[in-house]
Amino acid sequence: MPAVQLDRLQFEINEAAGHIGNPAAFRKSVLALFEKYADHSYRPGEFISGTVLIPSYHITPLVLRQIEIRMSQVCRLYPHTSLQAADALWQSEYQEPRRLAALMLGQIPPFPPEPILQRIHQWVQPPIDPEFLTVVLNLGTIRLRRESPNSLIQLIESWINQVDPISRKTALKALVPLISDGQFENIPAIFRLISPLIQTAPSNIQSDLQDVIQAMASRSPSETAYFLRQILGLATSPATIRLIRRCLPYFSESNQSSLRSALATRTK
Repeated sequence: MPAVQLDRLQFEINEAAGHIGNPAAFRKSVLALFEKYADHSYRPGEFISGTVLIPSYHITPLVLRQIEIRMSQVCRLYPHTSLQAADALWQSEYQEPRRLAALMLGQIPPFPPEPILQRIHQWVQPPIDPEFLTVVLNLGTIRLRRESPNSLIQLIESWINQVDPISRKTALKALVPLISDGQFENIPAIFRLISPLIQTAPSNIQSDLQDVIQAMASRSPSETAYFLRQILGLATSPATIRLIRRCLPYFSESNQSSLRSALATRTK
């Protein structure tokens, strides 16, 4: 990989950004930039059987960060053309341009939110690598979480209402960054969304439910413990009791004690 000269890099990034109104030219220039700064000497570690390896340019964090900063600025200035540019980058098979596409999507003002929501819905459809599912749901929803949270909640609810476990798993994974975002305040909406799922605790989404409960326990521990005690009064599935028991370590000693008392009542 060539040595990075910041002045030259900034010039090249600005040159690529200048093509934002032409998706094909933008994609070509950005991919050329990634290729120029790729580390072709990189050798991956031991292959893990069953793991899908998405190709990467292995460029340094410095270069990637400079590209992301500039393209984020461009998205805020030219939101409409940036949508098409992000679409073009998402078609790449490499990690870095797809990550950049998700980041750009998350930096576009969500006014209206529908074009962004449509892309998120399309991009997370299977088959999608689990790593990039997380990337889209974390980076691609940043401004939605903060400026149009109700529209994002509606999308998540539409996934939850699907009967297939893949849609529900996607919904639960999308809830974690929403809950963890300090600017998001509608915690009661989260309780409403997950209540039916926790009351039945299907085995194919239990690990994702556990991740959501952990995020909720970190964000609002007392309210979450109270919510789970209410669930224990309603739930009929033994899986719910097992799920909540596994979540006890996420809480303080006092909240654990109250939950254990509720669990003991249910197991008598």
